Amino acid sequence: IPKIEKEPGDQTVGIDETLKVKIPVVGKGPFSLALKKDDEEIKVGDSGDQYKISELDGTVTFTIPLTQRDHTGQYEIAISNDSGTVSVPFKVKVKAPPGEPQ
Repeated sequence: IPKIEKEPGDQTVGIDETLKVKIPVVGKGPFSLALKKDDEEIKVGDSGDQYKISELDGTVTFTIPLTQRDHTGQYEIAISNDSGTVSVPFKVKVKAPPGEPQ
């Protein structure tokens, strides 16, 4: 079963920024990755460029290249291999610039 070395914790980012969350994973690859936002599965390839998720050398990287207000929510990445699955939950909060209504 994959093991998470460090939980990512909650993320806060401004609008029109890049959010990158790195999750170190220990276990035998290859890993398959699944993404959920607010309990709904997101097909990363079908979401255009809104979300990117990849694994390289034992680090899973989740990226939102251009953050928008509606990216705020509860996320969960499921990391699986032949032995099982581990889920990594974290929150994302996108802040409006000063002077704009929240």
